[in-house]
Amino acid sequence: MKKKCLLSLMLFSLIFLWGCGLELNSRMELNKDFSGHRLMTCTVSSADLARYFSGSKKDLDKVIRDACPKALVYKQTTEKDDTVYTFRMDFSSLKDYRKKVESLLNFAPEISYSYADSPFAKGLRYSENFSTKDLMSWLYTALYEKGYVDQKSVNDLWNLKSTEFTFAGKKYETDEKISIDEMTYVPVTSIDIKTRETSSRKLKRTISFRLPKETLEKHSSAVHSYFSGSSYKKSWKNEKDGKTLIITFTKDNFSDLCAVTRKVLHTSDTRGTYRVETKSGSPFEFLLDYEETLDFKNFADESGKVPVTYTHISNAAYSGSGEQTLIDGKTGKKKVNFSSSFGQPVRKYEIAEVYKNKNDIRRSFSFIFSSVCNKRELAKLKEAFMGSTVSNVSLDKEDDYRLSFTQKGTVDQCDADLKKIWKGSSSSYETKKTLFRGQTSGYTGKFRLHLNNKKAKGTFTFASVSKDSSVDISVTADHSKNIKMAQNVADKPISALMEGDEAIASIHKVELTGDSFTVNYEGSTSGHFLLNALKFLLPLVLLLVAGILVYVKQNSVLYWLKRTKEKIQEQLKKFQR
Repeated sequence: MKKKCLLSLMLFSLIFLWGCGLELNSRMELNKDFSGHRLMTCTVSSADLARYFSGSKKDLDKVIRDACPKALVYKQTTEKDDTVYTFRMDFSSLKDYRKKVESLLNFAPEISYSYADSPFAKGLRYSENFSTKDLMSWLYTALYEKGYVDQKSVNDLWNLKSTEFTFAGKKYETDEKISIDEMTYVPVTSIDIKTRETSSRKLKRTISFRLPKETLEKHSSAVHSYFSGSSYKKSWKNEKDGKTLIITFTKDNFSDLCAVTRKVLHTSDTRGTYRVETKSGSPFEFLLDYEETLDFKNFADESGKVPVTYTHISNAAYSGSGEQTLIDGKTGKKKVNFSSSFGQPVRKYEIAEVYKNKNDIRRSFSFIFSSVCNKRELAKLKEAFMGSTVSNVSLDKEDDYRLSFTQKGTVDQCDADLKKIWKGSSSSYETKKTLFRGQTSGYTGKFRLHLNNKKAKGTFTFASVSKDSSVDISVTADHSKNIKMAQNVADKPISALMEGDEAIASIHKVELTGDSFTVNYEGSTSGHFLLNALKFLLPLVLLLVAGILVYVKQNSVLYWLKRTKEKIQEQLKKFQR
């Protein structure tokens, strides 16, 4: 009787095991940077093939080979009479893992991950809303579509035997759906991050950690050790309910500022970038776009968040952006985006222009300024002076910075480039023909330089090498003063623009205060016109005079003959009497 009972029990156990499905095991190994891999091992026996599949092992091999997703690689091995299929998923980040998992599932994955190793938050929190069975559902779908399994076997196909999870070398016990929470917390009252532009446009950042009394009483040495970096300064301020740790540092640019912030917050997920462009039509003005991601996981409470304020304050001397508060509330990980602008003041400038005709004008520009720009911004400034007529752009530093370039082309070509560089600037030309003055040419150059300094000092020299016989040059500005110059003598900037054996017909130079002025040039060919006219008319006039003289002379002879005849007749009459 006992033998029969034992035999029945063994038979029941065999049937139970036989009906449990394909053996499935999972092992996930994760590093602190969320790189790692996940292995899913499926063991198939001959009994499993007979029970669950209507096809052969070759059919199963072909289905796996054809249907295996790109997120997985697999290999096939044999253990005794069993065939083992091992599927491996490698990933480099949480984003990469989420993307690959999503490609395997028929629903949206939810993955929660937090790891901290600080005096304020310590441990691991990790959870998923899917199991290894869910990650292998693609195989059931492929088998079902080929007719090798039926719909009833969907819940019986897999026997998930184990799910192992290892983080940074430490193994954890977990259920089918991974869920681990061993985080411990020490309170942080608040974090305040304030960034201010200095008078030289450097960035000074202050990060204040307000810590309650109980935190300092239990973890004072750990807190001091945690903030022992050499790239920032530390100070403490006593409060009613604890102390505030104040960390300050100053950097030339936003990227370097964010790099130190990453050290202070002790997380690689804290980073920042910024983009700089010159303002269209005003190259000495800059537009800045900032982006910074801040991760406060090392200071968060059970909710994964901590009270944070984040403020950026621009320097009013160069920018109108003012104070911007980007974060004000509890947060865990936050990306902030904001914009700012500033103007680079120019102290002094020198512009020279040589005018020949509508097809040939030449200019040289030179601007001197004490830079409040960093290297990246100076490079963008130099790039702003571009165009088909622009050449020899240079940016040199002696005591101050000097930006120089030259321009050469037709009036229309120079006008097109000048408008792109400085909004409101222009160059124009017009001609007229009159009976007495011949051809007159009018040229106007408007310069609106946007130098961020209404008291900028400048000089402008205009020289004509045209063939016009009479020239009138005038410069109008809010504040200007004419400088006497010897006519037909070029100064250094003008000489650099002249070509070959050109001679100066007229030159005009002014001192300016401000960044806007207009030059007007009017020339005519009246002298040449009159000379050519005389060459043509003089023979006609002489011929006309000669004709008149001949005509007058002929009339005089006829008149004398007539008078003589009349006198003879009178004498004959007297004689007859």
